[in-house]
Amino acid sequence: MEGHKLNRLKVVLAKKDKTGRWLGEQIGKSNCTVSKYINQNE
Repeated sequence: MEGHKLNRLKVVLAKKDKTGRWLGEQIGKSNCTVSKYINQNE
């Protein structure tokens, strides 16, 4: 699968039916920061 990087964070959140906002609250980061983490490879 070289050349095609999966964004694992986005996949895991979707599988667990969680949002970036939820994750941000859990780890003490802003929604904007989490969004940057999630969309890093796009």
